[in-house]
Amino acid sequence: FDVISGTSNGKTATPQQQLQAVQLTRKLETLAPSPVDILTDLEQARKIDGVWYLQYTCPSEVGDEIDKNDGAWQPENAEEGESKINTKQFDAKGSVTAAGITVDTSNKLVQQIINVSDSTVLNRVDLGWGIIEAGGSFRPSEAVPNRAIVSFNKADITLENGFIIRLGFFFDIFALFKSGVRDNGWLET
Repeated sequence: FDVISGTSNGKTATPQQQLQAVQLTRKLETLAPSPVDILTDLEQARKIDGVWYLQYTCPSEVGDEIDKNDGAWQPENAEEGESKINTKQFDAKGSVTAAGITVDTSNKLVQQIINVSDSTVLNRVDLGWGIIEAGGSFRPSEAVPNRAIVSFNKADITLENGFIIRLGFFFDIFALFKSGVRDNGWLET
């Protein structure tokens, strides 16, 4: 946590801090990889069930001259076939993205709630004046065993006074532009 402390969830991280975070993450993933059946075996899937707190985001590639063997993120089989999901490198700092909608998470409480029993994921960001939630169902990727393909259908903004603005219909519109394909996000465990 020393590397990411004081970086506003990654927003103010220096390129050196970003590189260290990416290298440490890659090292951890190499030393303790997720089981290949993490999303298909119920006992394994229960390991990721629950509330997770986002502590840090950064670009998956740091700088213009990074050595690819220096810990940079390289997607395993970035193609998701008919899903038409963009699995390009993540290029944000201190933010989360769902179906192209980016929310600044610097110095915010950010939760990702995974419910294995009904195959749903919900991202929740408390902005102080209200809460933004984006969620939907997920299924295992056919290309990468530990990648969950998400079909977002919920996008709510709940104001402090309790008023809820429901924007999930945008995901229906996005699907129209993708020949009806509802898959519009992914995450890897």
